[in-house]
Amino acid sequence: MLLYDVVPKGFFPTQDTGIIQGISQAEASIAFNSMQQKQQDLVEVLLADPAVESVSSFIGADGTDTTLNSGRIEINLKPLAERGVSSMEVISRLGPKLSKVAGIQLYMQPVQDLTVADRVSRTEYQYTLEDPNQDELNAVVDHLVARLKNLPQLADVATDRQLGGVAQSVTIDRATASRFGITPQTIDNTLYDAFGQREINTLYTDLNQYHIILEAEPQFQTDPRNLRDLYVQSTLNGGPASSSGPVSNSAGSSSGAGSGVTASPGNGLLTPAAATSAISDPPTVLASGNLAAQSSAASAAPASITSALSEISNAGTSATVLTTASVSSSAATSVSGTSRPATSVAAASGATGGGGGGASAAGVSVPSPVPLSAFTRFQTRSEALSVNRQGQFPAVTISFNLAPGYSLGQALDSMRNAIADAKIPASVVANYQGTAAAFESSLSNEGLLILAALVTVYIVLGVLYESFVHPITILSTLPSAGVGALLALLFFHLDLDIVAIIGIILLIGIVKKNGIMMVDFALEAERREGRNATDAIYQASLLRFRPIMMTTMAALLSGLPLAFGTGLGSELRKPLGVAMVGGLLVSQVLTLYTTPVIYIFFDNLGARFGRRRRPSGGGAPAPERA
Repeated sequence: MLLYDVVPKGFFPTQDTGIIQGISQAEASIAFNSMQQKQQDLVEVLLADPAVESVSSFIGADGTDTTLNSGRIEINLKPLAERGVSSMEVISRLGPKLSKVAGIQLYMQPVQDLTVADRVSRTEYQYTLEDPNQDELNAVVDHLVARLKNLPQLADVATDRQLGGVAQSVTIDRATASRFGITPQTIDNTLYDAFGQREINTLYTDLNQYHIILEAEPQFQTDPRNLRDLYVQSTLNGGPASSSGPVSNSAGSSSGAGSGVTASPGNGLLTPAAATSAISDPPTVLASGNLAAQSSAASAAPASITSALSEISNAGTSATVLTTASVSSSAATSVSGTSRPATSVAAASGATGGGGGGASAAGVSVPSPVPLSAFTRFQTRSEALSVNRQGQFPAVTISFNLAPGYSLGQALDSMRNAIADAKIPASVVANYQGTAAAFESSLSNEGLLILAALVTVYIVLGVLYESFVHPITILSTLPSAGVGALLALLFFHLDLDIVAIIGIILLIGIVKKNGIMMVDFALEAERREGRNATDAIYQASLLRFRPIMMTTMAALLSGLPLAFGTGLGSELRKPLGVAMVGGLLVSQVLTLYTTPVIYIFFDNLGARFGRRRRPSGGGAPAPERA
């Protein structure tokens, strides 16, 4: 029991598979271009290491990373024989070099063949806190993380919180907006058209298809102050009243992606322009990745608005030029943030494909655009990039790695003490997740597992020998095997993990065959030859020595490749081999002496209790009376 308490506890050994997974994280307010540059700086440091063969890098939001300030890097190492160091040593060597890249941090962990983790995190082990109150949760996490970072057993302590993002708050003055005939839905459509990358159509060619994306040009997406340059179409006519009445600001919403719906005055992006004479300027076509450079509608630069709409219609797209004000007005249309002179759409109404809100006859006036700043108020503030939830409540996951020289059991023990000292409020629910949670569960069942195996073996041997004593004699060989296995694990600085427990259970079946050979032969000698217990077990030890040595050496030598083998993934097999070899060596030396002694002891004990039991059943017969 003393050795069991001393030996470090683990779950699964850390393998060297030749692949390292890295998750990068920059400050929450970083721009995409800056993130791209910093990620490239990390890649250059990684490729400069002699053990790294290749690197794959990803940034941006996807199924794994939900925010733009996170990225993923997959590091492929050279073969182990060529690099000469383990993946953990490579991680330790890269850490100081990567820390010199300012503004970004890379969390690394080797990829494992066998894992029970159910989530992707920056480091290997997770501890989650839940609380209905987000502010209280943030305060508890800050206090707890500060404590955990001071623990020598932990390394790379991080959280999945993304605080510090810069947000632009747009507050709508609804009374003013209603006087302009502008609804909140119209404002939402306009903002989404500019910054939401709305897919409005798909252009099909013989070999490929292109998604037409509506968005503001990149130079108008970098500064929040450009929001003041956005114009929202009003439903109130800016010119003479038309016979058709006011134009609806919702009929032409471009929310139907890929359905050919045209951008309407209700969500057009408009800016004023002083010049109205340059009617022949080409219209601004909605940008669409590769389509912006390849579509003939975008590159042909037609001489008039009418010819531009005709070419776009022939290219298979819906009308992708926003409906604009009449020629007589001084306003100009702007799509994707580029100013264009105002034009009349009466001549091109047939090419627009039935977009809502457009004029259908010459002389019909289009409602005037209204600047967004006329009925909104802007405020810059700090916001969280994402709020994670677990069980419908806000949750923060604290992840960590193990410091060199410490086991998972030692790390969790130190965390348990730190958490107890932190005095977490009762409203906060805290639990381990992933590998750490599985380790906590397995640690409580390891003793029961070994005890169940011993009880099963005892029952089988008791049925075989029809005795309660002889199975104990055979099982007496197991403590020495357990001591040998634990000593071997300590000598090789390995943890008592799941694989080592499997090795100890194997020892139960391998080592007890020594006792079975000797006890079975001694019992046969007592029954057939009438020998006493001492002579019978002595003869059994002499005659069964060679088969005992042969079977033990066969099992021991088969475990040597597991214990001392090298190569990718050998760390997973090493505890099994070390436990087997250490247990067999110690048990073989001791059981040749201890098993005969225990056999004689139990035989003498049984004979003593037998003699005491006979008088109680009636003594010598009473003498006959004369």
